[in-house]
Amino acid sequence: ADKYEEQPPLSGFWQSVFNSTNLLMGVGLLSLPYACRLAGWSALIILAVLAAITNYTAKLLGYIMEYQPSVKLREGPGAYTIYGFADMGFVAFGDFGRYLMFVIFIVETFGYACVYIIIEGENLRTQLAHLPAFTGFTKEGFYMLSTCVFLPPMWLPNLSVLSYMSAFGVFSSLVLLFGVILEGALGTEPNAEYCKPPACTGSWLHPSPTTLYRVGDLPIVIGLVMVGFAGHAVFPTIRNDMEKKQHYGRMVDVTYVLVLFAYAGMTVCGYLMFGDKAEEEVTVNLGKTLISHVIVWIVLSNPVCKYPLDMAPIAFGIESFFQITFKIPYSTWLFTVVSLLIRTLLVFVSLLAVLAIPSFAVMVALLGSLGSFTISVTFPCACYLKLFWTDLSLTVKVVNIVLVVLGVLGAAV
Repeated sequence: ADKYEEQPPLSGFWQSVFNSTNLLMGVGLLSLPYACRLAGWSALIILAVLAAITNYTAKLLGYIMEYQPSVKLREGPGAYTIYGFADMGFVAFGDFGRYLMFVIFIVETFGYACVYIIIEGENLRTQLAHLPAFTGFTKEGFYMLSTCVFLPPMWLPNLSVLSYMSAFGVFSSLVLLFGVILEGALGTEPNAEYCKPPACTGSWLHPSPTTLYRVGDLPIVIGLVMVGFAGHAVFPTIRNDMEKKQHYGRMVDVTYVLVLFAYAGMTVCGYLMFGDKAEEEVTVNLGKTLISHVIVWIVLSNPVCKYPLDMAPIAFGIESFFQITFKIPYSTWLFTVVSLLIRTLLVFVSLLAVLAIPSFAVMVALLGSLGSFTISVTFPCACYLKLFWTDLSLTVKVVNIVLVVLGVLGAAV
């Protein structure tokens, strides 16, 4: 084979599990007690339903990627192989499907990457603004600082290397979870600025007052929970990077067991601790203790682990274009230079987007919600129906049609 066809090392099963778990579990972990504040304990039902739906649709992506198209998708290696959402859209729905999925895919992945810059910048500002070295730093200055933090992990060449950062990302999320549980067991006094006993005890052994169910903010609750399962945009990249692709379905199941365990633990403990005074980020409710400070710094580390994984599909796509178009061998200094330039440019473009667009966080939240339901629910089911219609039982057809409708409704609200 030509040198430009050489590929980087592929990831093993547990490396892929770490990448997938890190992708799903992180910032969304913080807002689950707040989801219970809005919906009561019924939020747990929403959590279980969305976990089941997105687990199913994640595995549908694997089936779709095994489909053998009758048309050539590209020149060179993998001409008849489905690699990602653009290929799926083209095979199922023609050029319209390809371009639509390309736009939605870019909006979601790039949008979430920008959100990580905002989260990291605001957290760095909270932790460092009082230090003399950062006197006079504006909010925009901390956004710039966060992009400098994101640059080194963005330069890592492939997902097998990123999996080590993902392992730390998973570890940090578990530290966050067990830190909150430990705070609740010790019954330390919560942040009095946001909640005071008896409305908020800070202990799951002596629970705060809670509510069984509320329905007024149901769309917001669904959006908050859905963010925790919005990893489908990157699942095809993770599958492409797996050494044994036949284990993709089992990898998804293991990932979801780990993630659901963490989400349920945070939801139950956080809501018992803070009840109807739970804030949008559970760390805000914690008192000023050593454990809470450790938790905040863990929250700071999560976006650093997630940003490069989120941006990986865009970076890999651009690199593949240059590699194939200009016949650049993978294992050469020229490809390394091109890769570094592409990845550096992506980081600074995301920074410019954060700095330039007013109310960017609100806009990205809306686009992310739309993209999450479209990519994670509607599209996998619609594509699966289109490609495998004649092979599916009536039950499977009905289930997927219902999910397409639910996905459209979820994106609309």
